[in-house]
Amino acid sequence: MGKRMTVEYAAQLQSIFIQIRVAPGVERLRALSDDETFDYDMLEAVLSEAAKFSAFVLAPLNRVMDREGCRLQEGRVVLAPGHEAAWRSFCAGGWTGIDLAKAHSGQGLPALFAVAAHHWNPPVDGNRRVGDPFDAAASKRFPDLSG
Repeated sequence: MGKRMTVEYAAQLQSIFIQIRVAPGVERLRALSDDETFDYDMLEAVLSEAAKFSAFVLAPLNRVMDREGCRLQEGRVVLAPGHEAAWRSFCAGGWTGIDLAKAHSGQGLPALFAVAAHHWNPPVDGNRRVGDPFDAAASKRFPDLSG
């Protein structure tokens, strides 16, 4: 994918910014924010970084994860090559705590930031490919593992 995001990622990112700015009630949501954290420039920066993480860290793993998958070996789950490093990078980047209070090691940003960022970096739950917001068919290929 190179050093730049693909045109598709950039277009999707711009679409998300527009949708959030014109969403009904978003200004009321901004007014309810406890502090100045709900800022469109901050939102754009967070989502841009989420898209980059998805494009450069997660998306390249899709082929490997499809080919190798995860397996149970001697009672332990063995992940596809690169998956553990990607997860550690995801955690180290603060993506798991975007909307958690700073007192709890989070970033203290509004929940909207977390919801929008997780569009790019969804949890790995077997129902969606990691970091691939364009593969609508992926949810049909994977079994529902939710129970």
